[in-house]
Amino acid sequence: MRLAIRLTLTIASLAAASLGCSGVEQKRALEQDITAQLNARLPALQECYKAALKRDSTITGDITLSFSVAKDSVDVGAVQVTGGSVADQGLKQCVTDKTQGMKLGTPAFRPVEASYPLSFAPM
Repeated sequence: MRLAIRLTLTIASLAAASLGCSGVEQKRALEQDITAQLNARLPALQECYKAALKRDSTITGDITLSFSVAKDSVDVGAVQVTGGSVADQGLKQCVTDKTQGMKLGTPAFRPVEASYPLSFAPM
C-alpha cells in the first residue's frame, strides 16, 4: 500500500508585499528549508499513518501543524497540532512527536509563525 501525504506551507508572519525583493527571496528560501525538514520526516510520518490505519482503515484527512522560529535561530519551536479533520489522537500525537526538534539549515531572518497542513490518504 502506498500512502500519500501532501504538504503545504503557510508562513503567516511574512507578507510578501512588505518584504521587498530580497525579503521575498529570503521567504522562499525559508519556505524551502522548512519544507525540506518536513520532507526528511515523511517516512516517519508515513509510519504514523500506517499505524493509524491499522487501528481504523478509514482514516483520511488533514492535520495542521503550527510552529515558530525566532529571529536568527535555526531551532523550530514546539510543534503543535492546531487544526484539521483527523480525529485520531494517536496519529496526531505520532505526527507531533516525529516533527519535534526540527532545525533549519540557516537561521531565520525574522521571527516566523508557520502552519503546515498535512493531508493523509491511502493511495
